[in-house]
Amino acid sequence: MSQVEYIEQDAVITANDYISQENVPWGLARISHRTTGATAYVYDESAGEGTCSYIIDTGIYVNHTVCPFYPSSSPCFHPPPSHPPKAQH
Repeated sequence: MSQVEYIEQDAVITANDYISQENVPWGLARISHRTTGATAYVYDESAGEGTCSYIIDTGIYVNHTVCPFYPSSSPCFHPPPSHPPKAQH
């Protein structure tokens, strides 16, 4: 055994196939890179399958022309404020 330098403990190893989508909006590129200035969105082949996401936001501007719908399928965990939020999107 003098020729064996190191014995590694058994472990589960997985290989991911990463997909790169080029020329995406800055916000999408930013969430997949640690540094600023990226223009590609890189994600693994599962594309988030099996994940559960929670979105915390300061408010939704329900009259926005780009997204003309009111998200009513999500539960409300806090009573609505007596005044609309100032940072509407």
